Amino acid sequence: MEFYGFIYDPDATPDLPPPEAVAMPIWGRRVPLRAFDREPRFIAYPTPLARVSSEALLTQAGCVQASYWTIECTAGSPLAGLGCEEFRSPKGYYPGLDPDLHVVALCLNGSEDSDEERDARLYRFGCAFRRDVAFVLEDKGEYRRINTPEQVKALLIPIDSPEKALTYAEMRTGLSATYTFEREPDLLYFQDPVEGTRVTETDGVYTLNMFHYMGCMCESYVNSEVYLTVDRQGEITWLGAVPWSMTIGMSCSD
Repeated sequence: MEFYGFIYDPDATPDLPPPEAVAMPIWGRRVPLRAFDREPRFIAYPTPLARVSSEALLTQAGCVQASYWTIECTAGSPLAGLGCEEFRSPKGYYPGLDPDLHVVALCLNGSEDSDEERDARLYRFGCAFRRDVAFVLEDKGEYRRINTPEQVKALLIPIDSPEKALTYAEMRTGLSATYTFEREPDLLYFQDPVEGTRVTETDGVYTLNMFHYMGCMCESYVNSEVYLTVDRQGEITWLGAVPWSMTIGMSCSD
């Protein structure tokens, strides 16, 4: 990993929550584990099942999946009146939502105040050009935008199940739940084994391991396993992180 400019430092600490936008780096040039190029063991867990297909939700809303991330909607789409500059595909699972609620899309708008307190918003997407993220929900054929922490709390509080804890963490942090892995030749690894997302509960507080995928600035990108807790009232405590993989490409993203 030294070849790629990283230094092993057992005392290195991550910058949490991710600064400015969810794909920004959380480590400097120092990381607390050493990378290796052999294949680690992977411990997988069952992936939550989708209740409704994303394609069906988009068709109902007059939209289509134009690319891996991008959603395009017709002028007559009911989503057109929600005040979104662009739509992106949601990559979360959201198993704790009411059965009648479905996440259709991410709603992105330019960040008006780069110094706005984090507690006033959900999270930001993008690199140099950052967007505030909201969620477009479908409820029995009606659509609404969820763009504040208080709105997310109204959907999920009290947090009294692993499914609610995961959904709340996904919607508030932008971190990813990852359940299965495959060996990738363009990755170096920091952990053996690499273990998927799981949720445990102790005295009403849920502990989760989620994943941060760096995608801003220039490679190499260090991807991390992030640990946090969620209590019944939606208070998130960031416990820390460790790197689990790093890319060895040469691309940059702005």
